[in-house]
Amino acid sequence: MAKISGKFHLSIQNELTDKMAINCVTKVSSIIQKLFNRAIEVITPHVKPEKITIIFCRNNFPIFFDRNHVGVYFRNLIAFDLNKLENTHKDIIVAVFLEEFVHCLLHIVSEEEVGYAVAKIYPKVGFDGEKYLLK
Repeated sequence: MAKISGKFHLSIQNELTDKMAINCVTKVSSIIQKLFNRAIEVITPHVKPEKITIIFCRNNFPIFFDRNHVGVYFRNLIAFDLNKLENTHKDIIVAVFLEEFVHCLLHIVSEEEVGYAVAKIYPKVGFDGEKYLLK
């Protein structure tokens, strides 16, 4: 079972979530929580579960976010800036979650390769080599 710090509803329990720690530094809306759960459903068949820590925060706490990045990863740590996520289309939000999972769990460094991998496993978005596009 996932270790959760803060209020967060994880509706899925599987081998991936069993190795997950979720830290909510700030309030996470129910919509964002549902979309995160959707991303877990999509990514689970494609990865070997590993221990990962997810942080939901705002602005640059506790990690610096470039103005163009909504999520960042470092080894087995993924952080998401909720201020940037909340005004984004729901399918793009799922793609952003998947992007960081692909980096972290499939160990793909290249942003372009990750983008195409996300578009392949999540058919609601395409990838043009730089950004996700709604289909």
